Amino acid sequence: HYARRRCGQGRLGSDRIGIDMKPAPLPTKEYLNLCFRYEPWSGNLFWRRRPSEHFAGEGHRPEWAAKGWNVRYAGSRALSSVMAKGYLSGSLNGRHVLAHRVIWKMVHGSEPDLIDHKNRDKSDNRIGNLRPADKRLNGRNTGLYRTNTSGVSGVSGRAGGFQAAIRDSTGKRKTKWFRTLPEAAAWRSDMERQCGFPTVEIAA
Repeated sequence: HYARRRCGQGRLGSDRIGIDMKPAPLPTKEYLNLCFRYEPWSGNLFWRRRPSEHFAGEGHRPEWAAKGWNVRYAGSRALSSVMAKGYLSGSLNGRHVLAHRVIWKMVHGSEPDLIDHKNRDKSDNRIGNLRPADKRLNGRNTGLYRTNTSGVSGVSGRAGGFQAAIRDSTGKRKTKWFRTLPEAAAWRSDMERQCGFPTVEIAA
């Protein structure tokens, strides 16, 4: 049963849901739309007033539990805690859930293994910024590593110049040395197109 008392924002622990690990199934699309109101233009979720049926089996009158919960949470932002990896998340019925996965199911009714943020902003949950992905697409659509010093993905300073590197669809690593950063960046950009890397998009 989906209904439990612990269905507020709650205190979250560590980021136990890894990006390569498929989370446990969410409640139905209908149930989620009873719990949340979604603003597609902002990507934000808000708690709705929840019915007493969501609080059955609490050991006391469900109407009282629903009233107390609604006074405290109804109308407030939901699933807005920022995880270490940048995703928004929160607690639903005592379970840690990811906001972008909840939103996708609310809108489309499905649960892809992975959902990618097109513009690489993991807190931007506008529906136009989300798309189903596989591990290859999700891994390619990443920003700069903290150790990157060139400012260009896949390009690093090397031997008085710059080395550009990329892995193709077979996983084979290709590298090329250039004297200047613009040359290395141009090669990397051209190879990304050839290898089918996703284009960074800004959702409308």
